This record gives sequence, structure tokens and C-alpha cells, in this order.
Amino acid sequence: MRSFQKFGLLSLGLFLLTMSACYDSTVPLSQPEQAQLDKGLLGVWKVSQENGIVRYYHLGRAGEGYPSGLMRLVMIDHHPDGEMSVPTENAVFVCFPTTLGKRHFLNVTAFEKKDRKAIAASGWKSKYWIYEYQLDGDKVKFAGMDYDKKKAAVKSGKIRGEIKEKNDGGADVYFTDTPKNLADFITSNAAKDLFKWNKEEAVRVK
Repeated sequence: MRSFQKFGLLSLGLFLLTMSACYDSTVPLSQPEQAQLDKGLLGVWKVSQENGIVRYYHLGRAGEGYPSGLMRLVMIDHHPDGEMSVPTENAVFVCFPTTLGKRHFLNVTAFEKKDRKAIAASGWKSKYWIYEYQLDGDKVKFAGMDYDKKKAAVKSGKIRGEIKEKNDGGADVYFTDTPKNLADFITSNAAKDLFKWNKEEAVRVK
């Protein structure tokens, strides 16, 4: 069996969701109870990677116990030698969209149903990865946050956040502000080029 990447790379190939300890925020861009389901994202999406692995992303309603706008995201890899695996230690995520003006974002977190009530009571504080997306029929592309720009924003005080130095010389950087302040910052000139678009697109297969 292939080893798991350490809470590793939730890569939409394009969407290179780097699901590492370095998440983006302790709060989402908006409250999940207010999320409007983006039906255009529902289905199965496919990304063919350069290493020959074909990754499938299954997106469907999160189901009973979750706000109606939440989706569940499940990933499966198909390898050239016929092996099937999951790309991360936790290959099941919960996500929901946020629309800010004409821009669309996806808040992604790994909490499970047993954690939902406690997280909801805390104001939906968890570990979130935030991606901007553009949906074009049966194709979708994503942009993740640029690490250096995220770090610079926290260091400059443009938004509240934490920079946690690691033993390897790197650092985990994430926002700790309110959802409103986070949304205001992301749509401001101060956050210009914060999101970096991946070249690849995911294609719907179902």
C-alpha cells in the first residue's frame, strides 16, 4: 500500500488543496447556516495528473445533521498499475460556498458529524482551507492562497492571524479574524493577488 501524505495534498490537480497543517483560517468566510448550495458543483470531477494518477472528486450534499448548503467532498485516486487509494489520511471533507460580489469561494474543513455541534457552538471555528473557484459548465478551476502573501498580510497587521514557526525553519500561517473581517479583507485591494490560479481544470464525469 502506498503511504498517506501527512494530512497532505487534497489536490484537485489544479485545486492543489494543500491539506497540510498550514490551513488558511480558523473561521470560514461566511456562516454555514447561511450557505446557499451551489448545485453546479455537485457530481463527480476528474483530474488526470502528470504522474499518471487519475483523481476523482465526489461532491454531494453533506446530508442529515448539516446545514442545507453544506457538501461532502470525497477523493479517490486510480493508479496506472490498477491500485486504488485515497490521497490523504482524511480523504473526506465538508465544504460550502461563499459568494462575495461576483466572486465565488469554497470553505473546506475536515470536521466530522460528531464534531459538528461543538464547532457550531464555537462559531464554526475549525481549520479551513479557502479557495476561489470559477465554474464553467462541466469544467471548474480553483485558486488557492499564496503562502507568502498570506504571511505578509498577517505580519503587516492587515488582518488578524498567527505565524507559528516550526523546527524545520518553516512556519504555519493562518488567519484568526472574524468571518466578516476576513471577507472584507479578501475583497479589498490589500488582498490583490492573494489567490493564485492553477493552470489545470477539473472536468465533470457525472
